[in-house]
Amino acid sequence: MVVHPMGLTYAANSLTIIAITDPNGNQKETFTDQQGRQILSRVKNESGVVQADTYHYYDDKGRIDKVFPPGSGPSDGELIYTYLYDGADNILKKKIPGQHLQEMRYDQRNL
Repeated sequence: MVVHPMGLTYAANSLTIIAITDPNGNQKETFTDQQGRQILSRVKNESGVVQADTYHYYDDKGRIDKVFPPGSGPSDGELIYTYLYDGADNILKKKIPGQHLQEMRYDQRNL
């Protein structure tokens, strides 16, 4: 079972897990949902101890909405990657930790 920082719960066997082990024995696991969206990226050391979890949250249209880096939660606004879209699915605003809010503007051709 995976419990997401946004309060979502994924039952056992509801996510696909791909695990890759590097030459040092460290393992990266990627958990994806039935739509193929990455929900969780987990890094384990050679002993199998979880070192870092990065969670991805999607809006109702399936667009990436928030990324929670290791150790962050919904109340850690300055640590979370946040995206805001317009009706045409263009990114209007993007907040990356440690940077100022980025605002995008598009012409009539969405360029």
